[in-house]
Amino acid sequence: MHELTEKQLKRRENRLRAKEEKLRREEEARQQALIIKQKTDEKFMKQALLQAKKAKELGEVPIGCVIVQDGKSDRTRL
Repeated sequence: MHELTEKQLKRRENRLRAKEEKLRREEEARQQALIIKQKTDEKFMKQALLQAKKAKELGEVPIGCVIVQDGKSDRTRL
């Protein structure tokens, strides 16, 4: 059986720590992206609800719709 030297063990330990840190940073970035997406979705839902409220006030069917493309709403139709 091959035994590892202390130097080899340290190198493996350092590589493992580096991998763990990389995974932690990637997970943190994924979580931040999710938070941003949720806030964006909420913003567009609020716009759609506002459109429904305006429709109701005009005696129309209270349906709101916001067209979103590439993270932006088409404000020309609102």
